[in-house]
Amino acid sequence: MSNRVFFEALYAINPNDKSIELVTRPCIEIDGGVIAGFSPGCPPGARKLPVVILPGLCNAHLHLLDYAIAETGEDRRLEDLVELPRGLKYSLLSRLSPDTLEERLSIAATNIRNRGTLFLGVYAELGQVGAGLVARVTDKHGLSLRVLAQPNKKVYTEYRELLEKYGGVGLDTVFDLALPELVELVQLAHRVYGYVHVHVSETRELYEKEDYKVALEAKPHAVVHLTMLSDDELMQVAREGIGIIFCPRSNMYHTGRLPRLDLLPALVAETNVALGTDNAAWIPPFVVEEASYAYLSVHPVSRSKARELAEALLLSITSSCVRLLGLWSKEYNSLAMGASLALIPELSWSNDPVTTIVKRMQSYKVLGVPPGEATRVIRELLGEKI
Repeated sequence: MSNRVFFEALYAINPNDKSIELVTRPCIEIDGGVIAGFSPGCPPGARKLPVVILPGLCNAHLHLLDYAIAETGEDRRLEDLVELPRGLKYSLLSRLSPDTLEERLSIAATNIRNRGTLFLGVYAELGQVGAGLVARVTDKHGLSLRVLAQPNKKVYTEYRELLEKYGGVGLDTVFDLALPELVELVQLAHRVYGYVHVHVSETRELYEKEDYKVALEAKPHAVVHLTMLSDDELMQVAREGIGIIFCPRSNMYHTGRLPRLDLLPALVAETNVALGTDNAAWIPPFVVEEASYAYLSVHPVSRSKARELAEALLLSITSSCVRLLGLWSKEYNSLAMGASLALIPELSWSNDPVTTIVKRMQSYKVLGVPPGEATRVIRELLGEKI
């Protein structure tokens, strides 16, 4: 049997640097289990599948370890749940055996992939133990990872060791280190091709301490949340070239406030912008749900730019996110780095396929297809050999 397979999809999404290209009736070629690309027109006899094919989806900010303690502390404030070292999640995670943690993380990784996501940016608690566990589990399940390790103690030497070993560190706030230390850490990251991410202005208290101004001075690779920032402040961050990650479901859940999602099209034009699902203990770790929630939440104030918003959201869970995490290569847009297949019935008659994908993808089957597994997935979808 030939290793080459062709099928015709309804649409393909090709995310360019700052825009979305919608390809109608593309022919998808699979060679040796790897998606070799897409082109107009299939050879005679090629099967048709009612799917949209996208490059692998991307979740830029995820606390994966606390998936193991789902729905704990529903009656507690954010600070009581996540503050290191006194937060409830640290107490509960420390009581779980490594085997239990790995088993539960493996369930999470399987579910994440089965909802279309192949690229992750993970804040990994518990120092080297947590970072190593996250790296091992995600690799086993075919997920591409930017680990952002978190120390057991917020001291510069531990951040430095984690950065040099794992290529990324995640800070809870810009105040976890003295400003000179934070600046030095970011400079070190550039030298070792690593990444520094920081939570910024998630709460009113941090905003009033002007943490975003510290971030503007230190210039980490990405800042997360920005829930309290104004339009002008957000644009200032973007124009400095700092990556921006929004986590709207988590922000609404914990603080009752959304970031300025209506500004997404303008922000994407300036810098890499992405969506994240934040703490898996409280928010299901599926970025398709995040994109749909973001679109629906901001639509009342963005009707006049609805299509631009939908395109910006698609970028924020595809190429913009992958670039922000430093996981992008030229093979990403060709689908050779993996793809997501979504079966959305409404696409067959939709008046605006891009918006339909953003709004409705979370309601249907979305499969992550790592390199090497495309033939198997397509055969399963067809329910027969091809």
